Amino acid sequence: MIELSLQQVADAVGGRLEGADPAAVVHRPAVLDSRQAEPGALFVAVRGVHVDGHDYVAAAVRSGAVAALASRPVQAPAVLVPDTVAALGRLAARVRRRLPGVRVVGLTGSQGKTSTKDLLARLLAGLGPVVAPLGSYNNEIGVPLTVLGADAATSHLVVEMGARGDGQIR
Repeated sequence: MIELSLQQVADAVGGRLEGADPAAVVHRPAVLDSRQAEPGALFVAVRGVHVDGHDYVAAAVRSGAVAALASRPVQAPAVLVPDTVAALGRLAARVRRRLPGVRVVGLTGSQGKTSTKDLLARLLAGLGPVVAPLGSYNNEIGVPLTVLGADAATSHLVVEMGARGDGQIR
């Protein structure tokens, strides 16, 4: 991920800093799982059907996350937004605009996306550093997380997009 201050993250997502140093720098990819948080990461607290990421913010920060992208106040540095999934997409769009030299290959379809994505990533690796999702990380959360894995050294970004209904891919 490219380096961004927490203020830049907040500006990109239309969020508000709470308990966070605006100058603190995010320089590792964003994560949803607190067990994957490492120094310099941004933890994205997503409320799911069975698990609420907000319950794991403290663990992520203890592991080194700079702050959480959260939709409610937490007892840790945070960028507060109404919807963390939508904010994640806005952050990825901002980062993508700051990487004009990265070539993006997007895949969609009903069958074979993951296999094709894996093949393309291996072929493109001969041209330089490639960022591609592991597995089928192809939804409104996985695509932005993949984009946020890119940095100025990235040659190609391979993005797999799946849809669960009409109008999901635009």
